[in-house]
Amino acid sequence: VAVYLEYTKVARALEQVRDEEAGNDTTVQMIRNALERRWDVEDIESIGWKEIDIRKVDEGFEVEADYTVERPFAGNVYLLTKFNKLVTIQQ
Repeated sequence: VAVYLEYTKVARALEQVRDEEAGNDTTVQMIRNALERRWDVEDIESIGWKEIDIRKVDEGFEVEADYTVERPFAGNVYLLTKFNKLVTIQQ
């Protein structure tokens, strides 16, 4: 459950950065700075803000968090959870 709650923080952070930067004359560095601020506020640990993929596309920038989280379940059994969140910042 905690793993999924942290994913919601990641998703919210990406959406907030998208909303902040949409329509602005933004750069990759500006997006990274906004991500860093959100990561500090949300206290996200499963993925670092530097691990977020930022790609320039025709309509602006795509910002993607694609990661896996492994947590112990019982004995030597682990749960592996994969997450992916993609937002597009329109320019």
